[in-house]
Amino acid sequence: MSVVFLVYTIGARDVDKIRVAKGIDQRFGRLDIIARIIDVLSDEAFRDLSKHIIVYIKSIEIVIHIDVDMISGRGFYKEVDLYNILLQCVNRDTSFCSRIVVDFELLLEMLQARYEVVVLTEEGERISPGSIAGNTVYIVGAEEDPPKDIVARYKRISIGPLAYQADQVVGYLMWIIKRRLSGPIPA
Repeated sequence: MSVVFLVYTIGARDVDKIRVAKGIDQRFGRLDIIARIIDVLSDEAFRDLSKHIIVYIKSIEIVIHIDVDMISGRGFYKEVDLYNILLQCVNRDTSFCSRIVVDFELLLEMLQARYEVVVLTEEGERISPGSIAGNTVYIVGAEEDPPKDIVARYKRISIGPLAYQADQVVGYLMWIIKRRLSGPIPA
């Protein structure tokens, strides 16, 4: 089974100026949160799933596609290493990622042609193993949710009424997917 996450992040309009918040350069959005998502997806418990991340950076309208399985096993075990990989992907194509410039709404239309598109949010149907389907793109926001007017037409699922960080949501969803496919994950 292939699992695809579309992570929406904002970034700074003027990428030439350093935008540091909470000690992190946020010119390209919350790449630190995206690095933690990659770390979650790289976990040994999920090795039998094909995992991809699509990162949309609103300020520069760049989409980065990352094949997580190509990064896993290369010795990138720290968040800072994964953060640097993401910076490489923003600045140029590498062997494990590609990038294009596209509008967010058009990106969703292109993805909808091939996948079911599901928005992970605090509102919506409560997530369960039965609500998980193959061939799905799950949309999650890194520092804020994607525009409601654009994602309103897609199915919404929720892990609960509280706001969680994107890496926590992805970890929980991966646990449910793994449980649905092969039973409980051993402790």
